[in-house]
Formats: sequence, C-alpha cells, structure tokens
Amino acid sequence: MAKQVEGISEKVELCAKKEFLEKRLCRCITADDCCGYGGKEGLFSAIVEPVAKEFTGIFIGVQEKFHAIESDRQAVSLDDYAEDGMKQLVKYMYAHLEEFQILVKSSYGTRFQDFVEHLVELETDYTYKFMEAIGLRFKDGKPLTKNFMHIMNKALFESFF
Repeated sequence: MAKQVEGISEKVELCAKKEFLEKRLCRCITADDCCGYGGKEGLFSAIVEPVAKEFTGIFIGVQEKFHAIESDRQAVSLDDYAEDGMKQLVKYMYAHLEEFQILVKSSYGTRFQDFVEHLVELETDYTYKFMEAIGLRFKDGKPLTKNFMHIMNKALFESFF
C-alpha cells in the first residue's frame, strides 16, 4: 500500500464525493490517486462503508431491543419502538446525507449495491419473528409468507431511500 501524505486522503475523498454526488461515478480520480485505497471501489468504500455499517448497527440494535421484550408486550409496544427507531435512523441519515446519497445512487457495481436489499432481508426476518412471537395469523389461520413480507418491506424501504 502506498504511503499516504497528510491532507491528500481528505482531498481525494472530497473530490470523489463531489463526483459521486454529481455524476454517480468518479472520473476525477486516477489510479495513482486511488493507490492508498486499493482502487476506485476502495475509495468508494472509504466514503460509504463507515456510515453503512453504523446505520445497519443502529437498525439491528433497534430490532434486538424490541425483540428482547416479552412477546405479550410486543404488540402494544410496536408503535413506540417503530417510531423511536425510525427517528434514530432518519436523524442518522440526515447527519450523513451525502454519504447516503452516494450509497443509494452510486453503488451499482460495487459490493454496496445490495445495501437496501440487505436491510429489507433483515426487516423481513424480524417481522416474521415478531409475527411468530405474538401468534399473528391471517387468512384461514395461515401466517403470511416471507416472500409476501419481503415484497411489502421492499416497497417500504424503497420509499424510504
């Protein structure tokens, strides 16, 4: 790995952020500029990975906190937990708005292209866990399928991002 010169990394990342935001790709950065990052995808990762990881951690933390309460209290607590969790996530997104714009708009072809899909899968698993915990059943006493929940959660997250 090349030796980083103080201040250069910040300038490279700032230039890359601007390009990713404006053009959804980064043309101002040369291979030499990226050598400390392992290439353009490494540079992209340096910009978005910290916020993607922290956001996912907050999301999972909210879910785990909710599912740690007694199953007989989950149904009555759902609205409060969901509202509080949504506020935490939105607040975090706005505090890191540029990184999220880059993550959502410019991640195609990178290992982050399925970021939203990963969140959908987590939400689907936790939704199913909630439904099982409270014994929620629908038509003819049958539970909703994970596939149907995935479709509904995908719609929710696509509107969110």
